[in-house]
Amino acid sequence: MIWLRSDLQFYIITKRIDRFKVNLPQDWDDGYENVTICSTCETQEMAEYRLPILLSLPINIDFHRIN
Repeated sequence: MIWLRSDLQFYIITKRIDRFKVNLPQDWDDGYENVTICSTCETQEMAEYRLPILLSLPINIDFHRIN
């Protein structure tokens, strides 16, 4: 659905960012222009665990890069 509806912006917000690559579509490459990926961090400990993972992912658009 996300691929078909390139006219819409999709936001995927997860605390399980470490599972992000589990079911990526074959044509994901660096992501889709219409998908923003975010990860929640409820504590400093979780931020220290999740943010490096988020920064290393093949993501085209995400909140940490938006000014």
